[in-house]
Amino acid sequence: MAIVGDLHIGTPQSLWELCLSKLREIKPSRLVLLGDAFDFENGKPSLWEVTDFFRKLREISTEVIPVLGCSDSNPKGLLEVLRELSFSKEPLKPQLLKPSPVRAEALAAS
Repeated sequence: MAIVGDLHIGTPQSLWELCLSKLREIKPSRLVLLGDAFDFENGKPSLWEVTDFFRKLREISTEVIPVLGCSDSNPKGLLEVLRELSFSKEPLKPQLLKPSPVRAEALAAS
């Protein structure tokens, strides 16, 4: 198992590529992404960074257990990256698998 935190993908100081290189070396069966993998507060992850990060994680064949942190739990930032990925001109609206009035209200307020 490997535990990685604070990659802050989307910022100039991010070491995510170095981290993934090390993960390819050690080949953990599980990877805990312990918060702030992406940085929507101080950076702007590009479409390339997001897709490359997930593609390389898939190549490692590890089970990923994500834990959100303060910089990557911004739903608007994540939706903006997903909008770019889908090439949509309109902002994406969050879709909940199990709609809950509390979650819907929280997402609408953010």
